[in-house]
Amino acid sequence: MNMTALEIHARIEAILAEQYQDGERRQKEEAALWGGCGGDVKRAVFYAQDAVRKPRRDEQAGEYVQAIITGIESQTACYREIEHDPDGYGSGTFKEILASLRAIEAIYYPEQTTAFTQQIAPKDSEFTEDKQKVNSGLSNRASTFISIAIFVIVVFILAQRRL
Repeated sequence: MNMTALEIHARIEAILAEQYQDGERRQKEEAALWGGCGGDVKRAVFYAQDAVRKPRRDEQAGEYVQAIITGIESQTACYREIEHDPDGYGSGTFKEILASLRAIEAIYYPEQTTAFTQQIAPKDSEFTEDKQKVNSGLSNRASTFISIAIFVIVVFILAQRRL
């Protein structure tokens, strides 16, 4: 399923919109659940948007997606230098965006994508481990919060029975 450069541009815009909506959702939900990472996600999307341009009239689809990938990789480096992202949610957003773009790139240049995937596999697995640690930390915080709430309720009920 080959796409035109304009269709790829529309898909990239949709990918960024999905990521931005994820950041919005995370901001609206309790900070205890996501640790206030919605802003990191949205900032990463803003950086990525700076690399996206409409394709030139004579630009081939594969060349276009590669140019956007290169631009977003550059924006990733800028983001990491400038922004404070201690939990890595912004960096994770870039990884998700780039993974989607690499899937499109694979349609046009499957040999390059395979080589790239093999090259970064250890980094991706490290990222997955870090994300699991963060998520387990969030789960631990949520469990602690629930345990404290249950304890307070039990103490309240016991106090009411003594009255």
